[in-house]
Amino acid sequence: MMSAEVIDIYGGRDPRDIPNYTLPEVARLAGVPKGTLKYWVKTRPVILKPDPESSLLSFNNVLEAYVLGLLRREHGIPLRKIRPAIKHFQEEYGIAHPLLEQDFETNGTYLFTRHGGEIINASRRGQIAIPDFVEIYLERVEWDKEGGGRRYFPLLRSRFNAEVAPQEPKVVMVDPRVSFGKPILREIGVPTAVILSRWKGGDTIKELAEDYGRSESEIEDALYYESLAA
Repeated sequence: MMSAEVIDIYGGRDPRDIPNYTLPEVARLAGVPKGTLKYWVKTRPVILKPDPESSLLSFNNVLEAYVLGLLRREHGIPLRKIRPAIKHFQEEYGIAHPLLEQDFETNGTYLFTRHGGEIINASRRGQIAIPDFVEIYLERVEWDKEGGGRRYFPLLRSRFNAEVAPQEPKVVMVDPRVSFGKPILREIGVPTAVILSRWKGGDTIKELAEDYGRSESEIEDALYYESLAA
């Protein structure tokens, strides 16, 4: 009996690093203004594109933009302290995506991470310090056992409310290995863009919920996510 041949559709590349998202798509997924993301990617790069010749960004870039947005918006960490932290781990440990692969935390002034059993002040390029741990938003990212981002559940209605955000259901999911990394309704794998297309074509929310076997609130969340692009 012949064994089934495994086809590598990614050409040996990690799907998380494949250019697949436009800048507006990443801004919507990460919950950051397009102008801000453009500054981070093009004007004074702190997020590096996987292919300098392409205008597209990767899934890892989506997560980097999300984490960077948290550090800037929720914790008020200035870029002048984030840049040296990122550079420190890229140069010292050869880590391509420090914000994703290191357990960064913050006390509202500096970035910290655990390394070798010690707590490192990465913003000061290696000074030992004791932080006040605060990172509730990172619960929206599902991490693999190596520490890299595996799946991401973008915040919808509560993205700017730190008290409500942790309780928001994980309905819309982004997984670079599913539907080519496009946002999907988590439980059924249907792209949110398809749900929007059907709704625009005349299907009601109730009809879509019955057809897909999901709740009306889940269909509404899929439609709401798509409305953020308008």
